[in-house]
Amino acid sequence: MAYLIRTKNKKVQDPVTKFVGVHLPLRIHSCITLYSMANNINKSTLMEDIFSCWIDRSYTTEVEEKCYLDFSKMMFSKYLNLQVTRKSLPYSFFIQEVKKELEYKGLTIPVIKKILDYIDKEHEAHKK
Repeated sequence: MAYLIRTKNKKVQDPVTKFVGVHLPLRIHSCITLYSMANNINKSTLMEDIFSCWIDRSYTTEVEEKCYLDFSKMMFSKYLNLQVTRKSLPYSFFIQEVKKELEYKGLTIPVIKKILDYIDKEHEAHKK
């Protein structure tokens, strides 16, 4: 089966942190670099502070639930598209593949369970 959501990146085993690589426009990179040098702070710490502020300001329970729902709908749509090309693809096999890939991405078991529950709800609604 083709990878559903996997990307090509190196996996680092660290139970407390996860690596997130990003390509930035030169203007943003220059700003971050100059700020980090002027304030004697490394870029990783600076980016962590920026993301923490963003999460504290805008990442509410409603936003989190919408992320789960949107992702689940997207994945269920992929399942339906795969059903067109592979009529014998069992739903249980699809769910196991999604679970494996979410684990590979480093998501926690409670988050994975919640996503799979949302996908199951999409599946149940589609059957009606």
